[in-house]
Amino acid sequence: MSTRLAGLLGVLTPIFTLTLIFVSIALLPWFDWHNNALSDMGVSRTPNPFNAVPEILAAVVIGAWTLSFGAKLLFESRQAMEDRAEA
Repeated sequence: MSTRLAGLLGVLTPIFTLTLIFVSIALLPWFDWHNNALSDMGVSRTPNPFNAVPEILAAVVIGAWTLSFGAKLLFESRQAMEDRAEA
């Protein structure tokens, strides 16, 4: 993963996450910011697994970005240490 792509994903991931959460809230007529937590979207009187989808997708996207960006940083730091050892 290039640094540019990792940076782009780092900026777009929160926007993607918040957009999904706000769309989900807009589709739930019973949700109220004063009386409910975001985790309440996954549990309701009428079970609907799609209420929790935005939070699950956000967790997957953030996890994938974190792992890929962390692997890139680890690779680059190892490469820099090897270059210093050779010099």
